[in-house]
Amino acid sequence: MSVPLRLSNLKKKLIVLCAIVAVCGICFGLGRWYFFLTDGFGPSAITSDFSYDAKWDIAPLSADAQVEINRILDQKYSYMDKGCECYVLESKDGCYVMKFFKQKHLYLPWWQKAGVYLPVVGRYAQEALERREDRRQTLYSSCLFGYQECAEETGIVYVHLNPSEGLPNNVMIFDKLGYRHFVDLNQVPFYLQRRGVPLNVMLQTFKHSNDIAGAANALEELFTYLERRSAMGVEDTDPNVLKNLGFLDGRAVNLDPGGLQRFEEGLGPNEYRERVMQKAKVIRNWIAGYFPELLPQYDAIANRFATGTL
Repeated sequence: MSVPLRLSNLKKKLIVLCAIVAVCGICFGLGRWYFFLTDGFGPSAITSDFSYDAKWDIAPLSADAQVEINRILDQKYSYMDKGCECYVLESKDGCYVMKFFKQKHLYLPWWQKAGVYLPVVGRYAQEALERREDRRQTLYSSCLFGYQECAEETGIVYVHLNPSEGLPNNVMIFDKLGYRHFVDLNQVPFYLQRRGVPLNVMLQTFKHSNDIAGAANALEELFTYLERRSAMGVEDTDPNVLKNLGFLDGRAVNLDPGGLQRFEEGLGPNEYRERVMQKAKVIRNWIAGYFPELLPQYDAIANRFATGTL
């Protein structure tokens, strides 16, 4: 084969290779752009291998309570926000939020599961599978704990962690772009919660209205709640306190139950307060940066909490 012909063939192969790379790049870019526009939320993001496990059962509701839960569930829900573990959808009446678990964090796709049986990569695939399972167990346990033991402290009114038959099976939900989807709630894990206001949003509201007294009262309620939670033997292991803590009808609560658990035996009130104060540095830093007028009040209230004189 002549040199010019070889160069011509090489040039054609390079053109084809460049075209393939360009198409892959475009597809990847479009995928990332779509993810940015939707936050990755859609029916496929909340469905998975949803199998029964007796440990996630909840006590049967009374007939009246089940009717009320179904009434709350059987309305339109619109995309509102996302957290580390859940997508948050707001009910049409504005009184509730439905939180769907991000299944990509809890289960491996089938093609990664298949890697368990392959040489070399099998061990890594198995470790990834176990990490996902541990994460799911921890998350489900915290949500169940928040419903069964701390319903007043979380505002959770219902959890659904096992397949069922009695829930609405054609609920209309809207994604971030406003597109409509229908979901059979019997076939997806979620929990239902009264809608609250995150701590940072509440403080921003007081900041905009220059209501330092109102903000101070909110902080007083917040630390009173943390003291009350301590008396229950409960702590929150999640450090994202600005969004995890919030207010529901003026009461401080845990809006995110994902880190709630009983603290270990032998932990005294002083040790608990030290842990809380360590995490509360985030609150103080936020106030120092965005609401410095509130800092003296925060320091006074936090000091009373830390010394057990609140």
